Amino acid sequence: MLNRSADQIAKANLPPEEGGPEELVSPIVEQQMGKIQVQASAKVVQAGSDMLGTLIDIKV
Repeated sequence: MLNRSADQIAKANLPPEEGGPEELVSPIVEQQMGKIQVQASAKVVQAGSDMLGTLIDIKV
């Protein structure tokens, strides 16, 4: 998803008949969605790491 939308954004200066996108709204929205998904994943990893640290502290 991110690679395809990035490719469409990179081709923004090309006319559609030469491979450029018809519009840029969808690719830009897809990039923002990807950014939010990565941020959410990082928070999940951080929460898991914090929880594991808490469990280790309790058992030690």
